[in-house]
Amino acid sequence: MSNFDKMRSLRDSLKSGNKSKVIYFKDDTKTMIRILPVKGKEIPFKDAFVHYPSNQVVPKTVFSPKSDGEVDALENFLNEELNKGHQPPETFKFLINLKPVPVVIVPVIERNNESAGVQLWVMAQNQFDSFVESLSNTFHPKTPPDIWNIEEGFDVIVDAKSKETTGKKYRSIDYAIARDASPLQTEGVTDSQVDEWLNDQPSWEEAYPKATNEELKEYLRNHLEGEDTDDDEELDDDLAGYATEEELDDAPDEEKSDVVKDALNKFKGQTTSEEEDDTDAQEEQEEAVVEGEEKNPFAKKG
Repeated sequence: MSNFDKMRSLRDSLKSGNKSKVIYFKDDTKTMIRILPVKGKEIPFKDAFVHYPSNQVVPKTVFSPKSDGEVDALENFLNEELNKGHQPPETFKFLINLKPVPVVIVPVIERNNESAGVQLWVMAQNQFDSFVESLSNTFHPKTPPDIWNIEEGFDVIVDAKSKETTGKKYRSIDYAIARDASPLQTEGVTDSQVDEWLNDQPSWEEAYPKATNEELKEYLRNHLEGEDTDDDEELDDDLAGYATEEELDDAPDEEKSDVVKDALNKFKGQTTSEEEDDTDAQEEQEEAVVEGEEKNPFAKKG
């Protein structure tokens, strides 16, 4: 990589707000990556929960205390308010967005940009669903192999697309699994690079800052008291690489796959129509908000 390429890489890193740990997929670009195994784990995928600035409360993307099995202050507030009874649609929409969003994190290296080292791929739940579906379809009717195997694994092509329909913009990501198996170490990659990739990986905790419940309560107080803690441009950059609930909401129904629709239901437990009336909102509020544990489709049986 030339010095100028390094400068552009730094620019893109700063623009996307990923702090160089989270890989960012540029719009209308196909990026080839390789998932890395994690020492001591059968599968390299880690589930966690985040709060995005799109919930109007947190000023930047942060990990929820729920990621460590703790209670989340914003989710507590959400449940307490919903337990009070029917809420106006706008209030309900604000409250439901306080729910921590499930994500899946996995270490990867980017092909043709190996000098960037190990980066963290953070997938929203709908993205992970789509990735698992692509993996299953690629190897059907056989069970997918461990595509992160260092000798006989498979590269993944991530195709990020920006779309605009009826004046609204949204982002979609498609996945393709390489047709042939290949080793992690390709031509031009040194033994020391591979050793570093496998033994000196960033922890999933380095993707975003961790928020304490005290900090979440302070963010909520600031919002309820009307303090402006957000910067629109900063928020746009912070969310640039992710398919959040809001972005999915913007996609017209005819463009949404069943996977996306299911993901929206899991994310929010509510309809995505902007024209929902009080009756619809009341019905949704009567549904359980507590989220059950999801089975990892990569988990090995027996």
